[in-house]
Amino acid sequence: MENMTTYNNMKTILEGAKNVLIISHVNPDGDTLGASLAIFLALKNKYADKNITITVLNKVPELYEFLPALDNIKFIEDISDNEIFDVAIAVDVASKDRMSKALPFFDSAKTTINIDHHKTNNNYGQLNFVEPDASSASEVMFKVLKNCGFEITQDIADCLYTGIMTDTGS
Repeated sequence: MENMTTYNNMKTILEGAKNVLIISHVNPDGDTLGASLAIFLALKNKYADKNITITVLNKVPELYEFLPALDNIKFIEDISDNEIFDVAIAVDVASKDRMSKALPFFDSAKTTINIDHHKTNNNYGQLNFVEPDASSASEVMFKVLKNCGFEITQDIADCLYTGIMTDTGS
């Protein structure tokens, strides 16, 4: 469980970052997509001048094509192998191996952030927001966004709601 110091650290890190990578787990589901898109939108809304990249490792299921900002998602193969990110954020990724081809980008980032709800998560990030009692990564993401001072827009709420609904079986 994190405290306000951890949230403040995240705010400071994000404010100073020029480029951020958001990573979902292999075979994306509603929770990893919803929570990832929520932080992507929050960052784009607050820091329009930053390079925010959101990536998936596999095709997004048609079921989630309604999600806002989905057209911003890049396949990991579309990111240059030599690109170094100031911040890499793993979302709903229980273990580093679930990042697959995105792992080198995560490991080479100046700062790594881990946002998750799985009991098996071993807090592999430099900053960890892992709540095993949460229903979903989207629930954890809501707390992170609120405590870091991001506005929760309708699009962000739709993304978070999708993640919570799909991970709880509605």
